Amino acid sequence: MITPATIAASSVPMHQVCIGCGDSVLFLHGMPTSCHLWDRVIARLGGRFTCIAVDLPGLGRTPRLPGGFRELDALAVSIEALRVERCIEKWHMVGHDAGSPSPSSTRIAIRTE
Repeated sequence: MITPATIAASSVPMHQVCIGCGDSVLFLHGMPTSCHLWDRVIARLGGRFTCIAVDLPGLGRTPRLPGGFRELDALAVSIEALRVERCIEKWHMVGHDAGSPSPSSTRIAIRTE
C-alpha cells in the first residue's frame, strides 16, 4: 500500500508517497505530472527499496515556490531537507522530464555546503 504524507521539511511542505523498505530511492516526476507518475514503479520496487515519490512545488499537492521552477537552489534545499528529516544517510535519485535536473542540483548543493 502506498502511504501519502506531507513533510514540512523546508519552507515549502512537499507532498510525498512512501512504500517499502531497504535502500532509499527518491523519485522525481516531470511536468505536468505528480508523484503518482511513479505509482506502478514504486509498487513493484517496494519489496526491495524504500521508495519515496514527491510532488514537486506547484504540481500535485505541493504548494508553488514563489519563483516557480526557476528556483532550482530552493528546490534542492527542500529535497535535502526531506532526506535529513527522514534520517536517510544516502539515497538513489530517479528523475523524469523536468524532474531530471533536480538530482543534479541537489548533488551540487550538498557538495558546496
